Amino acid sequence: MLIKLKLISYSAPRVESLEARMGRMESMLEGLKTQIDILSQRGEIDSAIEDVHEVLPSSEEREDERTLPPLPDILPIVDEYFSSTNRLLPLFDQSKFMQMLRGWYSTPDQRDSATWAAINVVLALGLLLQPHIDAGEGLTVAALVKNAQSVLDDIVTREEDILSAQIVLGLCILFQESPDPQPASVLVATAVTLVHRLRLYSRSGQENLSQADVRQRDRLFWIAYVLDKSISLRAQQPPLLSDAWTDIDLPEVDPIDGAGVVYNLQGTSKINFFRLRVQLGIIQGKVYDWLYSVTADKLLSAAKEQFVQSIEYTLHQWEESLPREFMPDSLLESASPGVVQHLASLHWTYLHASAMIHRAHSHNQKWIQIILQRSAIVIDKPIRCALTSPQPSLPGSWSKLVGSSRACMKLWDSMPIYNESLIW
Repeated sequence: MLIKLKLISYSAPRVESLEARMGRMESMLEGLKTQIDILSQRGEIDSAIEDVHEVLPSSEEREDERTLPPLPDILPIVDEYFSSTNRLLPLFDQSKFMQMLRGWYSTPDQRDSATWAAINVVLALGLLLQPHIDAGEGLTVAALVKNAQSVLDDIVTREEDILSAQIVLGLCILFQESPDPQPASVLVATAVTLVHRLRLYSRSGQENLSQADVRQRDRLFWIAYVLDKSISLRAQQPPLLSDAWTDIDLPEVDPIDGAGVVYNLQGTSKINFFRLRVQLGIIQGKVYDWLYSVTADKLLSAAKEQFVQSIEYTLHQWEESLPREFMPDSLLESASPGVVQHLASLHWTYLHASAMIHRAHSHNQKWIQIILQRSAIVIDKPIRCALTSPQPSLPGSWSKLVGSSRACMKLWDSMPIYNESLIW
């Protein structure tokens, strides 16, 4: 089924308001350096870095410091990134990136801040979930992220090209690995500004672009869309990209370059991770719009219940589309280590959306209070409670939620690398 989206056309005052909001959020980018400490809890970041909280020098002051390890030292990290993370979330075109990377080393007089930032982002993403790679002394996720952040002012004010959007979206992915959604939400706001500036949401004006360039622009839009909807639901704040008609189709099931396609180790089954993630992002957007937005607060209970049933059915259909080999209890035997983390994140996102539909989460204070009161009675007077105290009502689809949670926790316990962003 083809799902089409469009962006709402805003009036001039609305556009000015949105741009003003973007401007304020962009000014917060400097504060993101304090969030690198969150990544340090992952164990990939050298605890010896103590100057993270200092004011970053200007890009001019850092120009002479824009160095990278020898090309042979970083190629294994780049290869790992393109064989795992980028294969599932196609942020960069591999051939164009490799051309840019080799140009950095072969023509030093033509180096620029955007190329340097892009290389740092790719190296950070390559190292983040692959701690087995010998990155060499001093090459850490924190240092690489700090490098990319140090030239963000140059990046967001560049002439219109997609490299700026790729860099900012790459940083969004990195900060989304943190359990705190706030840093990523600031970066997503900047990314959405670039999406509008580059008109990635529309095919108009792309007649002179190659099919490869059009495909890459579409993918960048969908990556921004997925990040925006995910962070919106986690933070329970309005998304910046609104669902409306557009001429950007969903990612292809079998793209010519295989982007998003993952086979099980036996080669007998496959999915398109990227397409599935976009479909899940659309569902996340509906969960917020229909159940958590200001408009949703004004709906009658009967209307809300209809929305719950509709979204729950759509989410169920999404889960049913997954082959058995890619369910949580089969992932470790079916998927390579380089993609297990991403596939696990897919199931956690599904579980989070399901919990948010039924408000079975710790942010639902009313339900938590009922559970705590019931627990206190059971502990204090268990026999009387069993005879006289009614069982508190459970959220809808409770058995399904419990079963999915247990499956995800078993997978979590078996994974070699823990991801704190999966905790909510």
